[in-house]
Amino acid sequence: MNNQLLELIGLWIEAVGQITSATGETRELMEGSDLNALLIVIGEGLQSIGEGLQGVGGDEPGSRFGSFIESAGAGTSSYAAWKFLAERSDEFVRLGVVGDSLQGLGAAIAAEAEEDPIFILGNKLESIGAALEAIGGLAQVEGEGEKGQQLNVLGSWLQATGGLLQSIYLSKLLREEGEI
Repeated sequence: MNNQLLELIGLWIEAVGQITSATGETRELMEGSDLNALLIVIGEGLQSIGEGLQGVGGDEPGSRFGSFIESAGAGTSSYAAWKFLAERSDEFVRLGVVGDSLQGLGAAIAAEAEEDPIFILGNKLESIGAALEAIGGLAQVEGEGEKGQQLNVLGSWLQATGGLLQSIYLSKLLREEGEI
């Protein structure tokens, strides 16, 4: 399997994870439930796997580094959401803030390493989205639960938009090159 195909698979796994997580966050805004939390756990876990594959499959060292940081952040967010589901402690909301912050940092690094404007835009959307989620988590810890959840919803859908944009774009490029 060539590196571009591995990167494409990683992008699509990440995008599915972002949509899954965003769906859980949106449902959580309307009504809190364990199902919503599980969607977030699964979605963040898929993002972590997808980013890891992008890190392995990527060509540009800076982009690979960013993907590995994003992977660590998404894994941290998934773990934090899982622990929060079990214990409902602000400690795990704070841990989620760390995970979201790492995702934002990784996407920003990847954006700076990219040359293609579509990949730059996609990574910047992911970075901004993750930053909004981190701010939302901080708002929740500070007692502003609804405001925090609204920021989480907005941020998660921005991440999903950035991930889908990159997935569709790389699919198109590889199809044009006859790679898929």
